[in-house]
Amino acid sequence: MCHRHVTGIFLVPWSLRYRPNEFGSTSSLVLANPSPELEVHRPRQSHERTANPLPYLRHALPRHDFNRPEFMDNCSAPTTQPLPPQKIPKYVHFVFCLLPDCTFGLFEYLIISAAHHSIRPTRIFFHHLHSPPPTKWWNLAKTSFITDVRKVDDVTSIFGNPVDHFAHKADVIRLQALQTWGGIYLDMDVVAIQSFDPLLHHSFVMGREGVPWERYTGLCNGVILSSPHSLFLKRWYNSYRSFDQSQWAYHSVALPLKLANKHKEEICTLPPNAMFWPAYFANHVSFVHQEEEYEFRNGRQYAYHVYHGGREYLEGLTVEKVREGKSSFLRLVKNFLPEGVGDEE
Repeated sequence: MCHRHVTGIFLVPWSLRYRPNEFGSTSSLVLANPSPELEVHRPRQSHERTANPLPYLRHALPRHDFNRPEFMDNCSAPTTQPLPPQKIPKYVHFVFCLLPDCTFGLFEYLIISAAHHSIRPTRIFFHHLHSPPPTKWWNLAKTSFITDVRKVDDVTSIFGNPVDHFAHKADVIRLQALQTWGGIYLDMDVVAIQSFDPLLHHSFVMGREGVPWERYTGLCNGVILSSPHSLFLKRWYNSYRSFDQSQWAYHSVALPLKLANKHKEEICTLPPNAMFWPAYFANHVSFVHQEEEYEFRNGRQYAYHVYHGGREYLEGLTVEKVREGKSSFLRLVKNFLPEGVGDEE
């Protein structure tokens, strides 16, 4: 459960302050795989672009300079030398189908396929309350990638506090799974882009969400890396003693950042461009799904969070659309399609 905008009235003025594609050079960043190239894939003339003007208001705005200290990655170990001893196991966890009308289609398959191919985990857990429908894509994911299909108990309360919404239930279940097994938790709309190995020597890792020149939304729990029984994880879970479900994302996003600022020795925090970039702003989302310019495989980015706004661009997604698509997002995920499988049932 990470940041979600509710109304367009608030969304547009806020988003117009940012632009997603005119990035500075990444050559001086501390990266797992440094690259001197810009994240712009192929700049195009305005007449080649989509009719939607929102993404292009970026030209009146300041540059996003990824050489700023706030964008530096101080968590990744350099891959030019042997990696430090691993503390976080290469297990991937998904929590899904907490509602009876669960669907599992091509998009969900691509998410799990990306985790398998990018992270190369030894186990992939699929934690569910209701059984996924027996679709072609579920059957392919289950037989090809998922090692542990685990039915969970319904979370109705935590430390005596009621838990009613499925999103809050998922927040609790992911923490419980990480306490038991450790590993890498991914939301079912997070695309893993590269190996997470340079991060696994830490006890706990999360990524900041938002932009450094404004107040951060928090640490997004859409991606969590944890060793079993890490101190930060235990501290975070115990904070649910004060859980109040009327505060939508406080315990899942805002509170982890507060805890991280107080207990910096227990967690390594990544900048937003490592996992949650482009961000949730309307022009960022539009840019990723309507344009070809952003290059996700830039050496500094571990994952991309699609967010609810991005899912709207992916309604009716088909194998043919992915294979023929040229947007930044479709270029990213087409390598995770299965060979020899089409749209037919």
